[in-house]
Amino acid sequence: MEFQPMIHPRIHRTHPDIDQQDILEVWRNALVSAPVINSQGSRKVWLTLGFDGQGRLMELASVNDEARLWMVFHAMTPPSHKTLREFLTRGRD
Repeated sequence: MEFQPMIHPRIHRTHPDIDQQDILEVWRNALVSAPVINSQGSRKVWLTLGFDGQGRLMELASVNDEARLWMVFHAMTPPSHKTLREFLTRGRD
């Protein structure tokens, strides 16, 4: 059985051009994913970049709980400049 994250329904309400299948495609075929600390410093938010089934580059933001259940709460295409910068500058001194 394939693991699938929960997807917050707000995503489709705020981005009607992004549906659940698009998000699952990005999740399954992620190019890169990395944790960042949210503004409260209490939870790690994972940023993910990948292509959906339509070939669009998309960013996802997700969190997981103690039971390792994942919730995608943000999706956007194209990715923000901030997200792209976050990945492009990782590992540089």
